[in-house]
Amino acid sequence: EERAGQLLSGLGDQAAGVGVAAVNGPFSTVVSGLPEQVAAVVAACLEVGERARLIEVDYASHGPQVEEIRDELSEVLAGVRPLDASGSGTAFYSTVTGGRAVTTGLDSGYWVSNLRERVRFTDAVQALLADGHRVFIEVSTHPVLTLGLQETFEEAEVSAVTVPTLRRDHGGRAQLLHSLGQAFTAGVDVDWPTLYPSSPAPRVVALPTYAFQRERYWLDCHGGRVGDPAELGLVSAGHPLLGAAVELADGRGHVLTGLISARTHAWLGEHVVADAALVPGAALTEWVLRAADEVGCGGIEELALQVPLVLPSSGGLRVQIVVGEAAEDGRRDVRVYSRPAGEGDSATGWVCHAEGVLSAPSDRSDEALGLGGAWPPAGAAPLGVEGFYDRVAASGYAYGPSFQGLRAVWRDGADVCAEVALPEAAGEQTGFGIHPALLDAALHPALLIDQLDADNTETGTEATHGRVWLPFAWNGVTLWAAGASTVRVRLSPQQENAEGERALRLTVADTVGAPVLTVDSVAMRPANVDQLRAAVAHGSHGTDSLFTVDWTPLPLVAGAEEAAAGDDGWAVVGAGGHQDPAALVAALADEEPVPPVVLADMTVLTSSIGAGAEEASAEALSATERALELVRRWLAELRLAEARLVVVTRGAVAVDGPESTTRVDLAAAAVWGLVRSAQSENPGRFVLLDLDDDLA
Repeated sequence: EERAGQLLSGLGDQAAGVGVAAVNGPFSTVVSGLPEQVAAVVAACLEVGERARLIEVDYASHGPQVEEIRDELSEVLAGVRPLDASGSGTAFYSTVTGGRAVTTGLDSGYWVSNLRERVRFTDAVQALLADGHRVFIEVSTHPVLTLGLQETFEEAEVSAVTVPTLRRDHGGRAQLLHSLGQAFTAGVDVDWPTLYPSSPAPRVVALPTYAFQRERYWLDCHGGRVGDPAELGLVSAGHPLLGAAVELADGRGHVLTGLISARTHAWLGEHVVADAALVPGAALTEWVLRAADEVGCGGIEELALQVPLVLPSSGGLRVQIVVGEAAEDGRRDVRVYSRPAGEGDSATGWVCHAEGVLSAPSDRSDEALGLGGAWPPAGAAPLGVEGFYDRVAASGYAYGPSFQGLRAVWRDGADVCAEVALPEAAGEQTGFGIHPALLDAALHPALLIDQLDADNTETGTEATHGRVWLPFAWNGVTLWAAGASTVRVRLSPQQENAEGERALRLTVADTVGAPVLTVDSVAMRPANVDQLRAAVAHGSHGTDSLFTVDWTPLPLVAGAEEAAAGDDGWAVVGAGGHQDPAALVAALADEEPVPPVVLADMTVLTSSIGAGAEEASAEALSATERALELVRRWLAELRLAEARLVVVTRGAVAVDGPESTTRVDLAAAAVWGLVRSAQSENPGRFVLLDLDDDLA
């Protein structure tokens, strides 16, 4: 709220009719006013890096415009007569007063004020927390206050929960029951029998017990917020991918560091080139721009990408942007490194992916030329972009939804102009100077031109087949404004050299033509797809490991047939077809000596492959009931305490391998899961053996 007031004051007459309409949380504030002035406020917020958006509403509320209809409202609401609800057992908290209120004051004047005055939602929630309330149910058609509630809980350092009731496009009974379940797990008493008006009442099934039932087994964090860099003596970098920054004690440099992974930053994994998830060069460039801002440099003078940064499918990567000491002219060296996360030793060292020079500090006296004026440029020829990403996928660029930002392209002489928007799939947009997915998409028009040129020549397709273009050098990169999500782009080709490398000048502007980012030159280099795949296969952090995973044929040892037939102390029983598991176990216990290993053949019961859904479910239930009884009897027989029961199934688990023909059987899989639980509770008593389809 305080920050919103500062922004409004700084705009002066531009926002004279705009005021704070609602305070939904410590970091969630709504303003209202004349539409054109509100739009100017949103633009001003984005310009300074604050997150803001327009709310789609076509009427005035909680602002001075309501004064125009105050008399009419008072007249229409004149018949409202409040009742005394003090005896109902329900308390009323007002977002007009910001605290608990008596209902006798809810007259027509109150409701006029409710529409005119600021919504003090945060104050009301704080009052509720202070009075001991801990579960908040949002009864709206779509949850919009959840974020503000959670912010208020965190600021108050109180453990509370919020439960929505409905959700846009997900209404009805199923959604309501889901919300009831959420409320129940939050500690709310739910009258479940009311859901089942039929008679008799449904049978309540007790949940199984667990090792840590009713015990806290997680660690509490003391002394600060989880993951707070300040707790480690660092400074937050204020960046979605770079968590912390630190200045070296001797004053000779700075380091920005972060942890990235396909799990925590799924959108990064959508940049797939030659079947490999490569962190785009645009991301490394954006990191270095953030480092330039940290040390007060003007931008990137040059940055050469040396080794592709491959995002592993599992695990994470620690990244560092290392900035050197300032030279006499203010320039600084910079390098980008990565290393697999979780490495406890130096077996896998840091890999340098890029190095370059940051330009000297700039006074910004020479503002860049944007892309103002007529848009698209007069005389520019439109080019079709429909199906573009499907076509480039065949060439090796398998961009996911987060990187599919190209919206429109025009050819203006030798230049290419485009409109690019950051897809919603890219997730969090704030904190970046320019989102890497947006910057990467700004280069995609060059690929479209390649496609068109190849289609128009007989040899073009052949010439571009089997290679992809990757940026390897960025020169003269300057960020003029942060937070852009929709931009205009102009790509100006520069001369191609003898090695087949080419360069492009890049200008990125916002929707009104103001400059966002300029690049004097992005050098592109063709990479052979097969060579790139080979490099990726070895990995950026590859080592010549002695350990591999492979299928090893296991020959049938001599004498195994006799053992299976019952010799040498083994016993084979048809547990699946035996009608009485109790008699079966008793018979085994009476044997002298007690067999050390018993093979229980469950394949007779577990044969639901090809059956219908209902039939397969019935067979699975029957098989698990029989297996459960057998396991219980086995454990209860003291004479079998030293024996092992081998439960034999067929097709219970999927086997990954080039020669595997296993089909998963529902009944067998159910038995397998049941016995696995018994294994964990009774070590050494059970063995699971699953057969392939073709094994006798």
